[in-house]
Amino acid sequence: IGMNTRPSATGITLLSGAGGSGRTSAALGIAANLALKGYKTLYFDLCFGWGGLNIGTTIPPTYQQLIGQDDLDSICETTDYGFDLLTCEPPNILNPDNDELSRITYLIHELGGRYDFIILDPPASAHPVSLLAAGLCEEAYLTVKPDAAAVASSYCLLKTMLAEGLVDRVKIVFSMVDSPEDAASLKAKFDKLTLKFMDTALPDGGFIYRSDNSFHDNFRTGGDMENFIADAKNITLDVSRELQNETDDPVGVHQISM
Repeated sequence: IGMNTRPSATGITLLSGAGGSGRTSAALGIAANLALKGYKTLYFDLCFGWGGLNIGTTIPPTYQQLIGQDDLDSICETTDYGFDLLTCEPPNILNPDNDELSRITYLIHELGGRYDFIILDPPASAHPVSLLAAGLCEEAYLTVKPDAAAVASSYCLLKTMLAEGLVDRVKIVFSMVDSPEDAASLKAKFDKLTLKFMDTALPDGGFIYRSDNSFHDNFRTGGDMENFIADAKNITLDVSRELQNETDDPVGVHQISM
């Protein structure tokens, strides 16, 4: 596939070993925060509709229409939250062959020349699309819910990424935590596991607070954007494009300065 457009966007992908970790909430929060600060941002739903996003106003294309699309001026929809959305109707099964993976790569590469940031939200686990997204991005954040099944599935995903030579770009983000101290304790326990069996510890990518309100539901129901940003103040980016560090003031909101 010929790629004539030089990509300029910063790519960030959100990974998870299993569903329900807060991956999509974090991805949406990052996209909204970047757009709020004036960056041209694309949220690419690499779950291809399976996540049940309901933030667009037009009928999305089918999966085959999306991956076969060459008209990049019409492929992305502008949302009410300031960022552009690329998604489709969920396919019956998502088992892409090499040609489909090449088409997804082509779309990301060509769209890279049109955006400041592209946020990729691929399926959970070591799905081929997830590994592709991690391989194409400068940074990948692994979101982990603090329960045994989520930790085990995250560990399995990391073993696959280690084998593929991708683990060095991954930072870990614990979701549903009650405090910075809670996040730090969870990371220390996870580090013991990965150091013992993989001889590696992931850099700290931050944390996502436990909340009575679902960040995702705020998007699905069209909740007030200012309230969403206030609730999601810890799902944001600092000057080094990291999620809020667990040693930072959890009340403050980082400003992006590129």
